[in-house]
Amino acid sequence: MKEMKKFAEELRLRNVDAAVLAKLEQIAEKKGLRRNDYIKRIIENAAYSSELLLLDEKYEALVAMVLQIIETNASEISRLTSLIERMADKDG
Repeated sequence: MKEMKKFAEELRLRNVDAAVLAKLEQIAEKKGLRRNDYIKRIIENAAYSSELLLLDEKYEALVAMVLQIIETNASEISRLTSLIERMADKDG
């Protein structure tokens, strides 16, 4: 059996400035969409934006942690390289 998406019956907005509607219409046309579809996308994006922000914060923390590990590794590699060079100088 085919699963179907459930949609709300209807959403109406009142007292929207005519200039705003015209701008939305203009943007939608540039994107090749109907105004309704464009506004629907905006609403859907807004509904999920908090989840995306949380994911972005987690990603930022992960990148910071990886960067710290890379910096520590680079420092240790440099220290070991110096140690090896000093040992080679003593032997040579």
